[in-house]
Amino acid sequence: MFYLLPLLLAACLPTAFADADPNTAYCTKVIGNVKYTQKGQKNYFIGKSQTNWFEAVHTCRQLGGNLAVIESDVELKFIQEYLIENRYDANHQFWISGNDLVKDGTFYSINDGFPLRFLAWSKNQPDNLGIEKCIHLFMDGAEYKMNNEKCDNHAFYLCEKRGSECCIEN
Repeated sequence: MFYLLPLLLAACLPTAFADADPNTAYCTKVIGNVKYTQKGQKNYFIGKSQTNWFEAVHTCRQLGGNLAVIESDVELKFIQEYLIENRYDANHQFWISGNDLVKDGTFYSINDGFPLRFLAWSKNQPDNLGIEKCIHLFMDGAEYKMNNEKCDNHAFYLCEKRGSECCIEN
């Protein structure tokens, strides 16, 4: 049995460290009854219906994850490319974890309560502080960027579930 462990580890390592290389392929897998797309140590799920930010938080948690926290340019680039490749366009905005519900202008993750370490705002964002309290991704030109928006507006949502289990590569 132990002789299989090195083979299993060798098969998983390229996926587990995929965030370090933006050219590494992603893969899809089903967890429960939800189809996730895995990149590195995160599994992403795109909500197919539009909802407000609060409902999006609960939906992601019901699916065993959280609203996505984008932690780097590499991760944002992957998400942008994936969304565009799957025909999401300027008509599709996606709720993510960030919000400034506690303190105007300081954006925290709803997942762990800590300030976000990475932000990629669209031009002239954030704006309307005190009114627009939640972050969503929206298409700014040819790429997705972050924008603060009213939490009760409706958008699609991007969930994440951490874990580096192997899955079948696309």
